[in-house]
Amino acid sequence: MSDIIEYKGYHTRPEFSAEDDLLTGEIMGINDLIVFAASSIKEFRKAFHQSVDGYLDMCKRQDKTPDKEYSGRFNFRLGPELHKHLNQVAAQKGISLNAVTVEACEYYLRHEVDSLPDGNIKLKRKVISSQKIESKELAAR
Repeated sequence: MSDIIEYKGYHTRPEFSAEDDLLTGEIMGINDLIVFAASSIKEFRKAFHQSVDGYLDMCKRQDKTPDKEYSGRFNFRLGPELHKHLNQVAAQKGISLNAVTVEACEYYLRHEVDSLPDGNIKLKRKVISSQKIESKELAAR
């Protein structure tokens, strides 16, 4: 069973705050910070929906393009030696450093998806399905 909730293409995961005796959440995968809280899962879903709708309304009023979840771009830090070795592998394969990084991430997901709890079967299927689609898109580039 997955604890991720989706609404209008945005996602959240409820977290329990024992200190406040509340379920808390935020819209995942966007640059803007949108947080909310509720005392029951039913109220949590309602608060999430209201937060997404409020965010989209605010963006419209401010003539701002709403952030999309997971644009496909992210920066990460790694040591200089690892950076150098990845670049050497890319050069030897005749592909970009980005393509090597994508291959490494796909490899990791293929091998780690099996270690997810059985309740996450939908997530497992999505990971496997998205890998196939993204691999085809990357190969076309």
